[in-house]
Amino acid sequence: MKSYIFALIIFCAFGISSIKAQKSSSLVKGVRAGWHYAGMFQSGNQIHDPLNTFYVGFFSESNSSGRINGGSGLEYFQNGFESAGKLFRMHTLSIPFYVKPKLGPIYATGGFSLNFSISDNQDDFPSQVSDTEWFDIPLHLGLGLQLGPIRGEVKYFWGLFEAATIQGKAYNNQYLQAGLGFSF
Repeated sequence: MKSYIFALIIFCAFGISSIKAQKSSSLVKGVRAGWHYAGMFQSGNQIHDPLNTFYVGFFSESNSSGRINGGSGLEYFQNGFESAGKLFRMHTLSIPFYVKPKLGPIYATGGFSLNFSISDNQDDFPSQVSDTEWFDIPLHLGLGLQLGPIRGEVKYFWGLFEAATIQGKAYNNQYLQAGLGFSF
């Protein structure tokens, strides 16, 4: 499994760097924000209720005349769950890397992120959450629509590493993002 992850990271890194190296490309920067729907899963089973929250960040991507662009950015969001009205939150900084094949205003997106958990409220759940991890690499796929400087997109992320130990079992993050972006 680790060799597949490494191969995907290398593929995306080379794809993005080769896209940025094209002479006809220019760099587009922007901001994005939206709805973040996070859950914690083990073998396809979700523990507790999902966490409804937001994400916010900025991006930078190549804008070539070709049909495939690439980009990166920095985002903030919260992963976790809701249990009996209490929210378990892992505050996360994410550095996404992606390729973006496009056909007119419609595009797909796929890639990986480097996620760093900067804090959590594990102490509020002493009988449930016994450990949290500081790093994850989620893979993602998504679709989007871009009209001028405004874009709307939906992406789903699968965390590859254990994010937390809950009731003695290891759980991974999975989350859905739906939001808008504005490039300038």
